[in-house]
Amino acid sequence: MRAHIQLIAWIHITVGVITTIAGLLWTFFWRFMSGWIQTADFSYQTSRPGHAAQSTLTPFFHMLSLGAVAAVVLVGIPSIISGRALLTGNRNARTIGIIASALNLLLFFDFFSLIAAVYGLVILTRQDAQVAILPELPEAPKTPEAPIAIL
Repeated sequence: MRAHIQLIAWIHITVGVITTIAGLLWTFFWRFMSGWIQTADFSYQTSRPGHAAQSTLTPFFHMLSLGAVAAVVLVGIPSIISGRALLTGNRNARTIGIIASALNLLLFFDFFSLIAAVYGLVILTRQDAQVAILPELPEAPKTPEAPIAIL
């Protein structure tokens, strides 16, 4: 069971990093496209003197970049946090992992995140998952009891 937990942790970290990088690249791309279309001379209105260079597609590009930021915040960052918590044996790691798996399931962007979500939910909802997550604590050494002196 511990091997499953570690595999889920690394899958969550991988999905989180890939989603974060892809979301940031997506954001920069659409912000660049928005600025490029604003400065380019594509429409009749911008070619006439005295009109501002404002494209009708600019709000659309801003919405696309906002969607990418939402993907990073809603999927990428919680996946990285849950993977780290599962690897370190945090007390709340199981709950964080279940939440991150549910977010990956609801907002999956690729097949890999769907696999991470389903596999994470199947393993983390089992009863013995909490025991496998917590690190094993060494037993305290037993001290011999001192005899009580009776006066």
